[in-house]
Amino acid sequence: MPDILLDTRPPERRSDVDAAALLSWSGWIRVSTWETPEFRLVVTWTGPETLWEPCTLSDGTIAAVVGFLALDEAEWAATEREPVAGPRGGLAGRAVWRRFQAHGTRSWDDLSGNAVIVLYDAASGRLHVRTDPAGCFPLYGCWEDGSRIWASHPDVLAAVTGRIQKLDTVSLAEFIMASTVTPPHTYYEGIEFCPAGTVFTWDTRARALSDRAYFRLDYRAEPNATEDELAGALAEAWRRAVARRTLPRLGRVAVALSGGLDSRLILSCLHDPGNAFAFTCYDAPNREYRMARAIARAAGVEFVPIQRPADYYGSHAPAGVRISGGMGTFANNHFLGVMDTLQQADARILLTGCYCDYLFKALPLNRGVRWWDGLEILAPFDHEFYFSRWRFDTPLARQAEQRWEHHIPPTLQQSSDDVTLFRIETLRTFPLCYEGDNEQRLVPQRVMTWSPPVTDLEVLRVYQRTPSRWKLNRSLFLKTARRLLADSPLLAVPDANTGARIDAPAWREALSWQWLRICRKVRGWRMRHASDGSWPNWRFYYRHSPVLERHWCEPAPDLEDLFLRVTGWRELPRRPADFPVDRCFLFVAMLTLKLWWRHRACSVGGSN
Repeated sequence: MPDILLDTRPPERRSDVDAAALLSWSGWIRVSTWETPEFRLVVTWTGPETLWEPCTLSDGTIAAVVGFLALDEAEWAATEREPVAGPRGGLAGRAVWRRFQAHGTRSWDDLSGNAVIVLYDAASGRLHVRTDPAGCFPLYGCWEDGSRIWASHPDVLAAVTGRIQKLDTVSLAEFIMASTVTPPHTYYEGIEFCPAGTVFTWDTRARALSDRAYFRLDYRAEPNATEDELAGALAEAWRRAVARRTLPRLGRVAVALSGGLDSRLILSCLHDPGNAFAFTCYDAPNREYRMARAIARAAGVEFVPIQRPADYYGSHAPAGVRISGGMGTFANNHFLGVMDTLQQADARILLTGCYCDYLFKALPLNRGVRWWDGLEILAPFDHEFYFSRWRFDTPLARQAEQRWEHHIPPTLQQSSDDVTLFRIETLRTFPLCYEGDNEQRLVPQRVMTWSPPVTDLEVLRVYQRTPSRWKLNRSLFLKTARRLLADSPLLAVPDANTGARIDAPAWREALSWQWLRICRKVRGWRMRHASDGSWPNWRFYYRHSPVLERHWCEPAPDLEDLFLRVTGWRELPRRPADFPVDRCFLFVAMLTLKLWWRHRACSVGGSN
């Protein structure tokens, strides 16, 4: 949806780079800019101005919500009833000013949503910057000559601070090896992610920065709580989170729908299915597509199928990498190519079931699967837990591995108690904008209004109370789903991941899962573009895509030299098909970096 740049350098030291232009990813993005002796502030937004336009007061005070603020209807309505002589601008900015006026920044501590709040209090000369609780909306910072500069996009921050050539080669090596970067690092020296759940205050008169943590993801399990009690708490938190994101004043809702559990739980909580539609992206009609269609029909919402052209991912890769910042692979750029379709359908907010796997299905843990019944069990610690990790015997590769060891030290690796497991989960999951599939989230977040229910504070607080063992085999999440879907036709539509009904007994689900596994193995012998799931068969696609081959063959000597330094290879494969199938996603990571290097958001023209 939005972006931000906040530069506290004196006017004569500020860059002449046009940050507003760099942050305008599409024609429907609007921009507000303030140039004062104390700071430069650039804010972009989409959606109705009555909601999201920054708010101003006659004394120079500014209040902006950069992202999605999840308020209850009562607070929207109370803000709307304020006298016209008060702050002018969108309701979101007016709401955060209204709270601040009553109780300062602490009044923001219980706010939900993926948003950064920026408020300049002209009376005190203080700038307040609040990051979101889960780090879903990104904010990066750096220092220049005693001044603090923040931006939501690392490449734009590098451009305005003259750091585009000050590269962190360990981060680049890490991305090649793992398809992710360890927070708070970026591709630039001196530019780091700002901690989530924090309020920063910059005193423009004293030129001093202070901060206050308002939320931390500590483990807060209750010894006597039962799994059923937590499932009930999660169900209620989920209902309220969806309600805050589907209020009539927010406009028509688009729900990205698969055949699994997460997105159907959003549909199950809609108060007005007529104000929403579900869409599914697919390559060819398959089982996932048919189940998504059945879910939409059962929920009583309009179903909009969107068939992807054969080179969908290759065609949208350069723009997706530019918009996202390149710290996630283009293989997860699922939504950029459908944004125009959603706009034409009058979608005002996009909802997805993102992050449920991370928070409630044990994705960040090392797991094994029992072959006879498919049940998950904890496995010994390994740095590889979701994406493949490629290890090389070179100095740069060893530096990247040392970073992993520092992030999750041996003391955590050697223990499996509940507190340690939760700590490992949070280190691998948060901030959310760094997780492995982040291009799937960052792109829609920057081009339209998007907010997953998991970012709601109520949901996060249930997460804090949940032992890791209840996340294995989706145990708690299934109990939650059965509560939310009770007496709903959605309960009868099989889960695409298991082939069984949501309320099926464990033995039935195990048999169904085994049958699906056999069918997938058989289909795997027939290499073709379309898979049986939501995404293409990448092991076929990367070898047969003319667009990916053209991207790969475009020269990028500096990056290609880095690839050789990281891998220790004598030369790079000349064509995508020269990468072995088991190194498909190593190719994807390398090509992502090449595209980032050529198209990163450091210039209005779009390439270096």
